[in-house]
Amino acid sequence: MQPVELLLISPPDYATREFRGAQPLGLAYLAAVLREYAAIPCRIHDANVNGPQPFDDLVQETLAFVATSQAAGGRPVVGISAVSQMIHTAAKLADAVKAVHPDALIIMGGYHPTFAHREILQDFPAVDLCVRGEGELTLLETLLGDSAHRLITVTGLGGMGKTHLVVTAARRMVGSTRF
Repeated sequence: MQPVELLLISPPDYATREFRGAQPLGLAYLAAVLREYAAIPCRIHDANVNGPQPFDDLVQETLAFVATSQAAGGRPVVGISAVSQMIHTAAKLADAVKAVHPDALIIMGGYHPTFAHREILQDFPAVDLCVRGEGELTLLETLLGDSAHRLITVTGLGGMGKTHLVVTAARRMVGSTRF
């Protein structure tokens, strides 16, 4: 099996132009778990850190990540975190990646996919999977598991099956316990 390489993206917020001044904590949690428990190479890209990054620049950086990973024999995965005001930007980024690299795995998570995963998967076909709720264990199991069976075995996940939308059972919250 090809090694997984993951790019986690917080897309630019053009709607509110909110400046947070720090990397998104949720993506840092995901990266920490993936590095600690599976040694999966993971990069975080916050497209808001110095104000909203121009969309074309974000697309080019994401495409370069995918191409570099594939050239090195890796299996690139693009994870996009989305809140409601950024869903169309996130979907547009997924479309841009799939147009050039149709085999790249696109996973969306965050507040909006937690509650609107069915709509995202039906309306935005470039998104392969949605993580619902806390994503640390769901993403870990998704990346380590058998891709042919993840929509059966991984809780907290939604995706398109061969003929219809598949949504697995909700994952229990991790809380403050160690994995």
